Amino acid sequence: GSQVVGMTEKNKRCLRQFDDDHNRQLLLSLPDRLIKIAQSQSGERAAIAVQKAIVIELLLMVPLRMVNVISLQFGNHLVKPGGNRGNYLLTIPGKEIKNEQPFEVQLPQLLTNYIDTYRELHIPTITLPDNRYLFPNKADGHKAQATLSQQIKETIKQHTGLDMTGHLFRHLCGKLFLEANPGQYEIIRQILGHKNLKTTVNFYTGINTKESTRVFDALVLGERQRLLDQSTSGNPKKEKTSTHK
Repeated sequence: GSQVVGMTEKNKRCLRQFDDDHNRQLLLSLPDRLIKIAQSQSGERAAIAVQKAIVIELLLMVPLRMVNVISLQFGNHLVKPGGNRGNYLLTIPGKEIKNEQPFEVQLPQLLTNYIDTYRELHIPTITLPDNRYLFPNKADGHKAQATLSQQIKETIKQHTGLDMTGHLFRHLCGKLFLEANPGQYEIIRQILGHKNLKTTVNFYTGINTKESTRVFDALVLGERQRLLDQSTSGNPKKEKTSTHK
């Protein structure tokens, strides 16, 4: 049968870049930098810069598979339940997703703002008037997955020097989440839309071991400090409180 395997060595190596806070900062601040670059440009160039900012911000916030990213359409997958008010709801029916589970998430305010501006000012400069794709081609379809993936990779390399692919955002999401919440595989399984918990566990086991070890080390170091404080506190105040117990 098909063997569930963990992450490839190449992906692990790419992810290790983000053990470094400076590298994290470079990637996390990139969408904002691209938006600022776009403000000094016009026409198609500005539109493409904003588009790159949006795809990177989207992948940071909602780590979708690239095949779903390119198919996103206004009115179909991107809707505003409050009319023009409020944030976009991103909704993907189960039949369009690898694990067949429908996916729904509210986009954050910042990303909603980026998309609104892009939709109003920039999309009209790069495609036909009735194209409803978030990442349109020049005609009535969407950008090819290979094209968008290549743009993501090149943009990140150019502005940060980091090696990163569209797909790797999914692993980065798993890494960041499990660092903050060691062992909570089920939540990350739902976010990434894995059908099987085993897939998630296999992918992130190394990261999780590292983080669990870090949490445990902190506990041991804390305990050592506590015992040290206890044994060296010849201070009478401490004594008094302990005799009253």
